[in-house]
Amino acid sequence: MNTLLRIKLVAILCCFVIIAAVSECLAVGLELSNDQKSRLKAIAIDARNRIGAERKTLMQERQTLHECYRNYNLDQYRAKKAINSITTAQNNLLHIHLDTQIKIRDVLNQQQFDEFRIRVGRGFGVVGTHNDAAMDRIPERQIINNLNISPDQKNSLLNSKFYTERNRIVNKMRKNIRSLLGIYNSYLLDINQAKDTIRKIHSDQRELSISTLDMQRHIRTVLNEQQFNNLRDILDSKINERKKKWQDGTRRRLLRR
Repeated sequence: MNTLLRIKLVAILCCFVIIAAVSECLAVGLELSNDQKSRLKAIAIDARNRIGAERKTLMQERQTLHECYRNYNLDQYRAKKAINSITTAQNNLLHIHLDTQIKIRDVLNQQQFDEFRIRVGRGFGVVGTHNDAAMDRIPERQIINNLNISPDQKNSLLNSKFYTERNRIVNKMRKNIRSLLGIYNSYLLDINQAKDTIRKIHSDQRELSISTLDMQRHIRTVLNEQQFNNLRDILDSKINERKKKWQDGTRRRLLRR
């Protein structure tokens, strides 16, 4: 379950990283002409506006899907519609990132680009995969073992195909992400190869979302409504614990500054 937490949807973040780096370059970094500065500023503004629109759609549809998955009576039509909107927005973000990469190379020469890439660091080529909420993920095996359900129910959940299927999709997605990272690290950007890799990542995103929906259906065939609600409450509690740890860690880091 933690695998997807480590590779949440970061297409939004990666574009913000580029926008921040552009601002840094304009402020203190590269030796740029006034024309280059003006064009980079326009690139950052355009990317920020386009990202904002897709991010709004993502957040709205993620909330819709979250509501579907929290309800024992699963509205599959509504869930599928939300998945289509989410994966479309994810794909749009990947293409915004590519478009930004192309525009930056149109402004900077190779030496400037290499310096720019160093300033941005690893975030320069980061691309998005998937974003999970509590009910989107496969329940941890320990949680299932601790549920007050019959041994047959536990076996049906623990031995389902979704654990191995999810790992397979995530590993495939990671491979495609690494390929795109390599493409973006080169000044001589192979646009067709980048688009082909984005298509593969988009396909992975859709496959993962559909697998999650299939998993949700399977859980409801195994558990009755009360058992499902108990599982949901346990997952909510786990998420809240992690949020509190993260917030406490953030506070400690701020106090140390």
